[in-house]
Parts: sequence; structure tokens; C-alpha cells
Amino acid sequence: MTEKDRFAMDKIYSSDGVGNIKSYSKKQDADVECPQKPNLMAADGTSVGGLYNCAGMWISIDVNGPYKKPNALGHDIFYFSVDSQTKQLFPLGMNKVTGYWNFSAKDRYCSVNSTDVKNGYGCTSFALANKCPDDASKSYWECLP
Repeated sequence: MTEKDRFAMDKIYSSDGVGNIKSYSKKQDADVECPQKPNLMAADGTSVGGLYNCAGMWISIDVNGPYKKPNALGHDIFYFSVDSQTKQLFPLGMNKVTGYWNFSAKDRYCSVNSTDVKNGYGCTSFALANKCPDDASKSYWECLP
């Protein structure tokens, strides 16, 4: 990672908690204060991060990195956690708790109609299953707002 890359990640994934990362609906900035924002970049631009914070283990992935848009939860930024009992990785959106967080309420955490600033955290399980959270007749990627 070059100095330019570090600067770009600091600027895009701002440390004040609410930066240029958008919620799933892309109508507002996402609240990314508790989970780790991606902070390491691979040669292809993919960015990852991990942190224990706000009573949860967070693993974040930006599949196309900070230079490419949309930089939005559930579009190109996805979150995982680690089950404290089984020590297995799981995608957020499953009916599991990380710390005291549970992002399985799709109407709040993965919906085009949600106004919650955490909207998009629960989309990872839908993306992996390729199921649209708002329309069962569409694939996940067909229904992105």
C-alpha cells in the first residue's frame, strides 16, 4: 500500500464515524462508528478491516476498494462477524448476535425503504445467498437501489 492509498482510505473511510460511506439506500451517510472500516488494501484494490469494538467482532470488506464507487453498505461494502461460541465466521444479516448487535431485521438493516443509518449491515447474508431482501422474485444484484 502506497502513501497515496493510505491517504485515500483515511479520507474516504473517515475516522469521525460518518464519512463518505453511504447506507444501502444511498440516501444518507452510513453510521460506521462501531464496526471497523476497511483499512488494508490488496494489490487489486480490495480493502479489508477487522476490529473488536462496541462489544462486537467486525470484519469489513470493500470488494472494489476506496477509489471506486459507490462505497455503500450492501453494494460494495460488506460486514461479517465471528460467533463467540463456535468461533466461525458468519455474514451479518443472519439471526445471530455479535456482542449485543443483531442485524437480521431486514426491514431495518437491508431494505430500500429503511431510513436507518445502519441500513446495509444486514445485507451480507442476502448478497451471499443472492436473494433480494425486498422482492423475492429478484436476485440480490437485480434489486440494488
